[in-house]
Amino acid sequence: MSFNRFKHFGQSLTASFGVKHHYIGLELGSSTVRLVCNGSIRAQKESVVSQIGAIRSKQIIAKGVIADVSAAQALVYSLVPSLADQPSFLAQYTAWCVIPSASTQIEQDLFLSALPKIPWVTWKLLPKAQVYKSNMSHFFSDAGMQTSIDIGADTTELHIFPTSDLAEKPTSFQSPLLQSSPFQSPQKVQQSFSETLYWGTRDLEQMLQMLIRDIYQVQLSPESFAKVFTQLGTDLFSAKTVSKANFAVRAQSLASGRPITITLKAQDIQPAFLEWFEYLTLGLQVILHRNRTLEVSSALEQGIVIIGGGATIGDIVAALSDFFAVPTTTVPEPRLWLVKGLQLLTKNGL
Repeated sequence: MSFNRFKHFGQSLTASFGVKHHYIGLELGSSTVRLVCNGSIRAQKESVVSQIGAIRSKQIIAKGVIADVSAAQALVYSLVPSLADQPSFLAQYTAWCVIPSASTQIEQDLFLSALPKIPWVTWKLLPKAQVYKSNMSHFFSDAGMQTSIDIGADTTELHIFPTSDLAEKPTSFQSPLLQSSPFQSPQKVQQSFSETLYWGTRDLEQMLQMLIRDIYQVQLSPESFAKVFTQLGTDLFSAKTVSKANFAVRAQSLASGRPITITLKAQDIQPAFLEWFEYLTLGLQVILHRNRTLEVSSALEQGIVIIGGGATIGDIVAALSDFFAVPTTTVPEPRLWLVKGLQLLTKNGL
């Protein structure tokens, strides 16, 4: 009897005794925490704790790692009542909690300690790379893409999944990142690897905030920045092109403290985009130089999928395509790429 048949047999047997099986997926992101159950999003909350009377909110998860265990546990507890199927007699839940692929053992212990101790839930930690690999094979099996770059709030993660077929093929890949030294000879497939760069959209927001203060003497809210990222136009990451786009946005005057409307000119704030993009690509370049193998170059040649909140910024997908000199694309709702993987898991009960 195959494993899947044995699993279904065991589920049907326990179901005959009144035991129900449910599947939960939990995404603990730097900016958002989402709960998925049986293939659909059940709840979403910000991963910060607002402090009454305080100026700043307390960040629960920073750079993908839990910063406050008790606050994270309280946040997860607040999500559990949103489950479609409320706990019943002999109900059993298998719950996947997605964690950064580069998490250390200490960080994994922190994640486990932050998850609520609920008798009817069995928690399992799942690295992001495992979810992304499943997504790539599910959504891009025809295109053959095997590389993803997740540009998040605090981190950027590079995931590459070489295959045996690609490892056996010679490559004519001429990316400027890898052509400086000869490839290693073909060898057995390496295990897929993930690297984390501590550079994300929050860094761009801070750089823009400083530049906008100097030029316009105002301060933008996070909501205004979200609009700037998605509506300011194109040519933001090209040093050879000066963007002509303008964008009206609400801001707070530093002089009077009152809300005002200003017109941001892309050409004024483009230097912040260029500098941020330079640091991003430099970090990715270092990562790729540390992994100069035939498997990596062949996988990269197939193309890159840009995901995460950073994929929504202007023309960053096109800019990265030019930089890597390979086919580059993104997905509908790139912010939900991780959730899509959790939906696949919880829908199929893998």
